[in-house]
Amino acid sequence: MRRLLVPLLFFGLLTVPAQRAEAWNELGHMAIAKVAYDQADDGLKLRVFNLLKAHPHFDEYLAKSCPEGIGVQEWAWLRASIWPDWIRHRREKETRGERVYKFSRPDDHYINVPFIDPARLDLFKDLKSEPDKHDILAAFRQRVGEINLREASAEDKAIALCWLFHLVGDVHQPLHCCTFYSAQFPEGDRGGTRFAFASGGKRHQLHRFWDEALGDVPGSDDDPAPRQGKLYKRIAEVAESLRQPDYGREQLRELRDNPTFPAWVRESHGWAVKTAYRNGTLQGVPTKPDGSLPANAPAAANDYETAARALARQRAALAGHRLADKLKELKLAKD
Repeated sequence: MRRLLVPLLFFGLLTVPAQRAEAWNELGHMAIAKVAYDQADDGLKLRVFNLLKAHPHFDEYLAKSCPEGIGVQEWAWLRASIWPDWIRHRREKETRGERVYKFSRPDDHYINVPFIDPARLDLFKDLKSEPDKHDILAAFRQRVGEINLREASAEDKAIALCWLFHLVGDVHQPLHCCTFYSAQFPEGDRGGTRFAFASGGKRHQLHRFWDEALGDVPGSDDDPAPRQGKLYKRIAEVAESLRQPDYGREQLRELRDNPTFPAWVRESHGWAVKTAYRNGTLQGVPTKPDGSLPANAPAAANDYETAARALARQRAALAGHRLADKLKELKLAKD
């Protein structure tokens, strides 16, 4: 079995080209938030909701298109988890302007901890030290600090709270904590965003494949309430599946063994190596310069998709439990 190369003091000390990717799709992030919501008591739900009402995009986004029969308190909680993706300035016909995408922080969504093919350890010499590199670890510390800071404004706390929801989800998607170096990817695959392969008779970008491992979602997050109602139904179904005994707190020993955010990064990196990249044996080719998938993308083993979806459910369950626990620890106003 190929082994992972992880130098000492790795986190935050090496830099690679930035990636542009989301972790989990709407369904994934919101299902994780739903798991946490269902564990919260009424007092915590109210404190979170009262804080979110101070958010600059509460009416425009967090509470928008609330499905019929769903309380706005729950809907805002779920939408908070995907707000950090909504604010990205990535649309061809961007009309929202600076008031929206000024909040975007692309580097906060991930940390590129390298996994280097042992056959190409020479690639390691080209990785440069950058101790001040901003990443998901730094972002998590900052957002928790802002929420707990008494002097911070309610608006700043609401923004930080949305980021917290999102970052806890992001860090549990394995490819947000790993980038692969090999003969095919001498400059790294940027968290799988440059890695093309095939599975189930279809070609995939590796990162997007994992983003959608809990299920795909048609349409746009700007669609009206009827579409959001269909989405909520799927969210509830996924969240219900994550309440199976296999994903219970007593079965997930990681909750006890790995209580810190850096430990969650190490978990995801390890799973990326073992399951996403199959210890370096998953075959892939670079995506085309425009991001499209080449026709010669090699096929993964028949069991790859099954293993990926099983791991995604475990990671999502962990994320939901951990988000619930972290929210209980925060110093949220009780009035």
